[in-house]
Amino acid sequence: MKKNSFLNSPSIMKLALQYKLAGKPPKCALCRSRMEKQDRPLLFLLPLYHDDEYIPSAAYYNRHCTPIEDVSQIPTGRRACRLWVCVCPSCGRRKIAVEDFLRVRDVELSEKYTIYEEAELSSLL
Repeated sequence: MKKNSFLNSPSIMKLALQYKLAGKPPKCALCRSRMEKQDRPLLFLLPLYHDDEYIPSAAYYNRHCTPIEDVSQIPTGRRACRLWVCVCPSCGRRKIAVEDFLRVRDVELSEKYTIYEEAELSSLL
């Protein structure tokens, strides 16, 4: 058996890449420029508690996101998400970045970070 084979497994490498890219705006698929997050993110409450699992999808967010004004409105143990509109500075293409997080003692723990086409989540903007 190879030394450190566990660390070199595809699933571990994928998780490491997701962790490294979490929070960064995506690269534009057309011109490969790094997109920029615009303005203030929108904040939404999710109907999940700290240990609940779900598969992130545009349909899920469209159906279950409840808008809130401030992180102080997040009840203890409930998860929330932020939506950022990301715009390519070169060609103007737009995407939406969604970060699902849990607040624990005033520290935000990021759970999931996904990118969607603007049209998929336009109802939340």
